[in-house]
Amino acid sequence: MGVYLSVVRTEGDDIRLAGLRVGRGMPSLAEALEGRAAYESPEQRDEAIRNETENLLSRMRTRPLAFVLCLPAHRIISRLIKVPFKGRSQVSQAVPVELEPHLPFPVDELALDFTVTRVLEDETEVLAFGIRQSALDNSLAPLMELEAHPEAAVPDTSGLTALWLAAHRRTREPAVVVHLCETCCVFTFLRDRNICFTRAIPIAGSDAAANPDAFTRELRNTLRNLALTRKGDPEPDRLYLTGIPQEHPFVAVLEQQLGVQVTAEVMLHAVRGSRKIPAVNEETLWFNRWEPLIGAAMAAAGRDGAVNLIRGAQGGRALVSGIISHALFSACLGLVAVMLWGLSYHVAVRRLDMERALLDSQAERVDAEILR
Repeated sequence: MGVYLSVVRTEGDDIRLAGLRVGRGMPSLAEALEGRAAYESPEQRDEAIRNETENLLSRMRTRPLAFVLCLPAHRIISRLIKVPFKGRSQVSQAVPVELEPHLPFPVDELALDFTVTRVLEDETEVLAFGIRQSALDNSLAPLMELEAHPEAAVPDTSGLTALWLAAHRRTREPAVVVHLCETCCVFTFLRDRNICFTRAIPIAGSDAAANPDAFTRELRNTLRNLALTRKGDPEPDRLYLTGIPQEHPFVAVLEQQLGVQVTAEVMLHAVRGSRKIPAVNEETLWFNRWEPLIGAAMAAAGRDGAVNLIRGAQGGRALVSGIISHALFSACLGLVAVMLWGLSYHVAVRRLDMERALLDSQAERVDAEILR
């Protein structure tokens, strides 16, 4: 039994809303809505975003258990750092201190979450994700005004990873996965089904496919950075690519230039209900237009790769999971109530049957007395 979540993502003036039923396997897409905010001057943009968001919410067919906000990868700060402590509590307190020298603003203005990538001899390596709180508040504002309060704010990186891991359930070995997206490309290194390194490459997926040389240079630089940052990890002999099909010419070019096997896929094809997405042709489904939203619902539900920037590292990552557990518990209580009502109804019917049989018996005796 799955739970129904609605995910909203705003990129520039484009707004998308996806309604998904999330369970143990791949999610099921129930509805996919999109719109574009129209305005004449920059001062009108916020109101236009709010109005278009309200329009999409009014077109929803099903009220969700919870709302989730999906955040574009290029707006997220991510950094791999080491803290001289062990244990979740001490690490949680140390991460902001270690991260502050790398920030262009005070750390107390940062909405933060992190994942532990590995525990070393005297320190813990973590991958921190953050966004300036004011920027997060601006993204939340249209939904908050419309009383669609998000329970989680999930970066694209987390959502894309959650969906990829669900599609590759048996994969446990280290993997380099590159997601070709509309506005940038998301590079991730996974180990033990956990995000251990990530970078938003500032090249749109369509531009990468059109100009493989420039993209390959960025990819090589990122791989070198990974090797320097994550010493001791094996050198990848395969690259996983999402956003285009395997037969795309870009895949063969990338294999030749990098000298490794490249496996490409459009993850949307593995999602149930993906035909509900309006598409002029197959190519309009490329470059991970909807996959971040789908994966964000899975991450918010507590699947692998979960990151939540609303509550941060102090336990907010499992917030929607808690809501889901509460909803399932409430549903179980409801089923018990229905069963008890059914049992009492059955007992009442049996009692009435017995009383009717007794009355029939008495009536037969009276008839016998009269006839005698």
